[in-house]
Amino acid sequence: MSKREFYVYVIRDPRPGERNVPRYVGKGIGNRSTTWLRNPEKKTNAQMRKFLIECKRLGLVPSIKRVAHFKLEESSSMREIELIEQYGRVDLGTGTLFNETRGGDGIVGCIATAVSARRRMKQYNKDPLFREAYLKGLAKLYADKAYMQWFKRRCSAVNRKRWENPVYYQKHVKRLIKLGKDPILNEMRSRLGKERWSDPESGRVLIAELIKRNKSKKMRESSRQVMIKVNANPEFKLWASQHMTRVNADPSMQAKQLAGYNKIKKALGKRNSKRMHLRNLDPDFQAKCQAGRAASRAAKLAAQVNTD
Repeated sequence: MSKREFYVYVIRDPRPGERNVPRYVGKGIGNRSTTWLRNPEKKTNAQMRKFLIECKRLGLVPSIKRVAHFKLEESSSMREIELIEQYGRVDLGTGTLFNETRGGDGIVGCIATAVSARRRMKQYNKDPLFREAYLKGLAKLYADKAYMQWFKRRCSAVNRKRWENPVYYQKHVKRLIKLGKDPILNEMRSRLGKERWSDPESGRVLIAELIKRNKSKKMRESSRQVMIKVNANPEFKLWASQHMTRVNADPSMQAKQLAGYNKIKKALGKRNSKRMHLRNLDPDFQAKCQAGRAASRAAKLAAQVNTD
């Protein structure tokens, strides 16, 4: 078979009692069909991931058979759609396949650059049906605890490595300052934030995440270290100060901040009160607070002298 010939493949279930039923239908070129057997825990299809991990645990290898070959990709897409319809999908209750789409929607042999991927996603996101399907897919992934644990570990390792790079750090801080000055982006963030907090279910999820972060000493320390590093940049510090001055000068913004603070305070409530009580018994913490208040008063007096 030549390198550019397309094929359709079927993955079958080798587990005892499953009678070698088909579990996935796909299309590809080269060794596309065998990539399913590499790093099964990283697959984004939740049902296929569980199936492959289970087979690996049992020491079984799923049967992968190429059932048709074509010169044109369109022909392979048509055959893929036919087979998925023939075998039926588990998520629709029509058959045994773990496919999450009707088929024919992949691009064989495509190597996307970051720019082309962003451009394509912008086009896709204009379609409300695509956005709905995409969000449903994300919800499925977020519901899978094993995948989310692996994903968080990976993101944490990648981000830690990035922040250790001084070039990336300076670049990221400049980007944050630039984004913070964009009125359109700020308006969009404000609108999305209001939508998320106004939805009771979304609000509960956000509060649960805040409580989780609040409980974890590791998360608190990590956030503190990042903020220390970011605030060490004089340019960012100046921008943050100017931004907070503008916010505090606006009565409507003050009212919004107070409402948000009260909402979070009500959710965190007793835990924060208990921790603050324990902190207030700590003489070192009290000394730091007094030093901070003294520095703040001195800065205010200096500012008044300069204005006079």
